[in-house]
Amino acid sequence: MKKTMVALALFLVLLTGTASAANNYSPFLSWAVQYASYNESKLKDPYTGWHVLSDDYAQPNYIDGFSLEWDYYAFTNLDGKFTGTIGITINDPRAHLGNDSGWVVPGVFPSLQPSGGNAAIIGRFADGTKKAEFLHFGLFNGTTKTAGKDLRTFDCTMDNGTGYSRQYPLPDGAGGYAGIQLEGESPTMQWNLTVTPLWPERIADRGKTWRIGDDVGVLPAEHFTVNSIWLSIQVKGTITRKNLHETLEIDAIGYREDSFGRYAFVTGGWDFTFGLDPVNKTEFMIQTFYPFSKKLDFMYVQFEHDGQDVFREFRADKGQLGWEHPEWHWNDAAKICHPSTTKIVAEDSDYIVEITADIEQEYAPILSDITIMTKLYVITELMPDFVGTVKEKATGKTVAVLNGTGGGEFSTLRNLSGLQPTDGMCTSTFKPFFRMPFPR
Repeated sequence: MKKTMVALALFLVLLTGTASAANNYSPFLSWAVQYASYNESKLKDPYTGWHVLSDDYAQPNYIDGFSLEWDYYAFTNLDGKFTGTIGITINDPRAHLGNDSGWVVPGVFPSLQPSGGNAAIIGRFADGTKKAEFLHFGLFNGTTKTAGKDLRTFDCTMDNGTGYSRQYPLPDGAGGYAGIQLEGESPTMQWNLTVTPLWPERIADRGKTWRIGDDVGVLPAEHFTVNSIWLSIQVKGTITRKNLHETLEIDAIGYREDSFGRYAFVTGGWDFTFGLDPVNKTEFMIQTFYPFSKKLDFMYVQFEHDGQDVFREFRADKGQLGWEHPEWHWNDAAKICHPSTTKIVAEDSDYIVEITADIEQEYAPILSDITIMTKLYVITELMPDFVGTVKEKATGKTVAVLNGTGGGEFSTLRNLSGLQPTDGMCTSTFKPFFRMPFPR
């Protein structure tokens, strides 16, 4: 008993962290809202440093071990030969819940988080092959593992030299930046890609592209900010399948998101989908975080109506947005029940949006046993086909259509009990839970 109490005390000390220079935060207001207020210019800047490495995040906080940020790039080649995602994440950068030894407290508490830098590449190729490869680099050391506090850089190499991931802004020649470069290598893939906004003229019209979920978790201090910093992107470069000696030319469109917070996601998760149609110049992104958050259940839609760009945000907490997954199935590799389809309806005073995303088996789970948390939890990268319409509410006239291949994620705890529910059991169990009533 005494050993357990001592270990618990050490555990709480590790969670607290150390102080550093930062803004002054009121304990009576939402920390996440105050952070956004202090750092609005950074939230608008696609090249800013990593938020979780900032002085504000380095202040003592009892759940700093759950600090997490991802820079997410998902895209589909215009010729259909590749659909996938490259993600870079920083987890628990101050090593409260994990470190390179594999223990939080030696011999007592094993690492929970994949602390430090991580990267993943997930893809579906023209031959139907799906790959998902995860790289855990470990804690930053200032040499072979670095990330930028003031500029969005990431440069990490595996200790055994078997992989790397790099990210850095590209100078525009006039003192600014013109895009993001992504480079990396995993066990079977290598990539060299340039990412830029697809429709940069739309960015100013959107204004604020983030929503703050300070209601996201079990603990009162948990929060997560979803920032759709580039709702539509263009991706050019190459991806090589090393085992096949095949290099694909990438000319793709997709979505970039930079999201961050202090979030014990194993108590819930997220369920999101995006898509863009370059022919009709339409795009959408829906986020839902379960089971607690209401503030992070929302959708962005942008389209043209009579030659004018229209950008709308629909929120579930205002009765403007509903969704459901009518069919589910069991995935034995991931050990989860997984949605097969998504139906979305959004409505405000001017427009009605209806979208269907067919997921079926078009996704790949990211599986890892690096820590207890990664073994128990899984994220699947979606590659759904979608169709949809935007109608003028007053007339019922269709003013825009959506059609193409998109992306997204579904995350949840794994069922490691050994039981294998039928597809029907998955549907009857999870359909009522993962839904929001449609407007009207």
